[in-house]
Amino acid sequence: MLFNVPYIEWLGYLSSVIVAISLTMSSITRLRWLNLVGGISFAIYGFMIGSFPVGLLNVFMIGVNLYHLRKIYLNNSINQQK
Repeated sequence: MLFNVPYIEWLGYLSSVIVAISLTMSSITRLRWLNLVGGISFAIYGFMIGSFPVGLLNVFMIGVNLYHLRKIYLNNSINQQK
């Protein structure tokens, strides 16, 4: 415990901050990467506290971010080959 707050709660706060910061990014790639990290930590948090809706929503977000990051990097790779 830190400041009388359980460590698992700190993970939830940290996850929230990461997701919130990701939404301030002007670069879509940075937004996706930060949101991915926030989603992973939020999914872990959700499953650890037994909240399946939180965990499953964030697993979905992880998939969406990975899909878009793959698309971004594949398009960049194709454009560099031209």
